[in-house]
Amino acid sequence: MLDYWKKALTKDYANFNGRARRSEYWYYTLMNFIILFGLQILIGICAVADLGVVSMILGILYFIYALATLVPSLAVAVRR
Repeated sequence: MLDYWKKALTKDYANFNGRARRSEYWYYTLMNFIILFGLQILIGICAVADLGVVSMILGILYFIYALATLVPSLAVAVRR
């Protein structure tokens, strides 16, 4: 599962040509969901625990990760 995620983020970062296997698309999507959902849970826990600075840092990290994976997500979706 991690192999497809790493491949989409490194080798096929902006590759819009060809086809992506069904497993490649879904494993990449699942890993992105797990990472983003995990960050959202951590942000929520920090917000409830009144850790504003940590929550803000995690929010910035969430935003950076979401922007960094935007192009690979579009590329794997187009190839699927």
